[in-house]
Amino acid sequence: HLLQSDIKKIHVRMKHMNVIPFAEGNSIAIQALAGLGKRYPGIVDITQTHSFARLFALAMSKFDEAVRSSPDNKFILNKYADVLLRFALKATGTSQYFERAFENYHL
Repeated sequence: HLLQSDIKKIHVRMKHMNVIPFAEGNSIAIQALAGLGKRYPGIVDITQTHSFARLFALAMSKFDEAVRSSPDNKFILNKYADVLLRFALKATGTSQYFERAFENYHL
């Protein structure tokens, strides 16, 4: 039998799943990069593409959430690095994303 004092001692422990933020970040990044590629076929000045910058910032926040949830997940880290690298290759003034991408890559 459970007593009232036993119930008070039970703490709910839930591991936050990384699947949802990872999927959201990936989907938003794909949408942003595809839209950017259609509208601007070459290298882009990121300061002139506010909607893309906003989408990319949202994607990065979702990837960051997934990484915080499971920081040792190599698949998520590598996918995040791929997105950062694709963004850095497409836009000017994004050298910090190259550095961040290489920090995330795990073989």
